Amino acid sequence: MSENNNSQNDNSQPQNNEKYSELKNELNRTKDEMKFLANAFNKMTKSLKKMEHEKEEFVSMISHELKTPLVPIKGYVDLLLSEQLGTLNEKQKSKLEIISSSADTLRRLISDLLDVEKIELRALKLVFEENDISKVINDTVTKLKPEFDKHNISLGLNISPNLMCDCDSKRIDQVLTNLINNSIDFIPKSEGKITISASSDEEFIKITVADNGAGIPEDKLDKIFVKFYQIDSTLTREYGGTGLGLSVCKGIVESHGGKIWAESKLGHGTEFKFTLLKKHDSKEIELKALENSKLT
Repeated sequence: MSENNNSQNDNSQPQNNEKYSELKNELNRTKDEMKFLANAFNKMTKSLKKMEHEKEEFVSMISHELKTPLVPIKGYVDLLLSEQLGTLNEKQKSKLEIISSSADTLRRLISDLLDVEKIELRALKLVFEENDISKVINDTVTKLKPEFDKHNISLGLNISPNLMCDCDSKRIDQVLTNLINNSIDFIPKSEGKITISASSDEEFIKITVADNGAGIPEDKLDKIFVKFYQIDSTLTREYGGTGLGLSVCKGIVESHGGKIWAESKLGHGTEFKFTLLKKHDSKEIELKALENSKLT
């Protein structure tokens, strides 16, 4: 009996050694494959980073080259409109105002294109400082007052006091300006009304820009913040829309750890709402921006 057991043990020993050798060879092959994949991934990552850097440089260069000729065009047109070089008749003023307005539209388009690319590359630079959001809103409204007066638009403000927030005030002004200009374009002239509200809770500040315009179809509300999306190409051509402004707003707000959305019904106006994280924490903001991007 013991001789049979010894014989079986002797036979199984070579088999075990053979299996161990096979497993060892398989493990070595797996390690080699993992090493190859890791090297390939590192090379791909470096290549992508280089491409992103080159893309950013290219967009910056093109934007600069496009903006450069706009400066003298805008400058000389405004000089002519001031009538410092001579009196203008109404027809001449009208034509020069069209040139000036078109130059402004082109400048905004170039800036929006550059901002969109920076947002996609996570290269949008923000300067976070403690700001009173009520002051930021009031400064934006003051800047846009000529537009309100020009179109006889009624403005309502409902802003809570002491809305302190860590934010980039220039970028928040950009968001507010885009939203307000968007409302100005699509509300009835001489009967238009825009209401700006702002309040806060323990964590966020909430800002709303509401208008009495034609409204947005409910099935398109989730698309309006997508780059180049236009609800009605006829209207956007009439008012010079590019489908970039709201996309830029989304990127800026999410970079502040907040989110932006719209509520609307056809014939009942539109409310654009966005939140801002009151206290800035870069890691927390990155997580919230990631969460918001997944939701959209």
